[in-house]
Amino acid sequence: MGGAVIGRVWVVGVLIGAQAAVADDRPTMSSAELRARHREALARVRTLSLDVSMVYTPAGSSPEMRGRYWRDGQRVRLHAEQDQRLTDTLVDTGQQRVLKRTAGSDEPPTGAITTPDARPSIADPDGLGLIVLPQGHRRLDKILDDARDVHGPTWVMRGGRELLRVQTDHYYTGAGGREYGPIEIELWLDPAANYLIAECEGRQDRIDFHGRITKFAEGGGGAFYPERVELSHFKADGSLRHRIDVTFSNVRINQPIATDVFRLTAPRGTKVHDAFRNTYYAVDESWQRAGQEVASRQTVDPAPPAPAEAPTVTAEEPARTPPWVWGLVGVSAAVLVLAVARRLRRSRD
Repeated sequence: MGGAVIGRVWVVGVLIGAQAAVADDRPTMSSAELRARHREALARVRTLSLDVSMVYTPAGSSPEMRGRYWRDGQRVRLHAEQDQRLTDTLVDTGQQRVLKRTAGSDEPPTGAITTPDARPSIADPDGLGLIVLPQGHRRLDKILDDARDVHGPTWVMRGGRELLRVQTDHYYTGAGGREYGPIEIELWLDPAANYLIAECEGRQDRIDFHGRITKFAEGGGGAFYPERVELSHFKADGSLRHRIDVTFSNVRINQPIATDVFRLTAPRGTKVHDAFRNTYYAVDESWQRAGQEVASRQTVDPAPPAPAEAPTVTAEEPARTPPWVWGLVGVSAAVLVLAVARRLRRSRD
């Protein structure tokens, strides 16, 4: 019996040692080389079209979302539908145009004109597929540039795959100049998928987010794109808030896309918010202003935005003591002083 147990332990030890040895035998890679290979992988995907679906767990925590996505160079078109809400987005000519409406409703659509780098929709495949990371909507280069400390890359065996692990530590300044951190962002890149990100984990004292690509689609010529993704968000106590299972289907990499896909017509009279001018006005079918321009009531904060990690951090500043508590403390202290004084007088008498 004891010999059998020892034998099993020996076998497990040999297997673990063999996995570590495989990783150790791989050539070392610098952070700069890893960046270059990752950028090369992204550049290989010149055109892309796919269908996207998102299913939330627990069931009912959010309606299922479906969408259709096209990309050709810098031009992007994304149609998304969730709970009868329809969103059409076009990124072209240095701006992003968004048209929103409700299916089956007589209400006119609303529109927006904003910067091309704004996230087009929650159904954006790059954001769901860890091409653009959820920590501040940043790509790998920006994550590494913004980190105070970078550890790696190092070869590891994870989930039966040989991956390159990179750990980064980030800090940000909150209200009153208080510094928060470290916020750890850990990445695992897959050389079998031409160094795309296969896993991502974000945490500050506890895990906050975990994303994992379970399957990549291959388009030939070393071009890859995620096909199956699991995204998990966690509560402050470490329990699961929700999980999103993402499926990209009908993935076509570097295949021709019809030019008329990148045309988004607005119903004449659609009112849009222009983020460049911070105004509202009606547009014609080609998004040209066709009505009076009105200043937006939204105030534009001239101060620089907070670092990207700030919205996702759960750390809180110490609660401030309300003024009435200090008043109560003062009254109590006065009563105590009077009581002591009376006792001293009585003792003298």
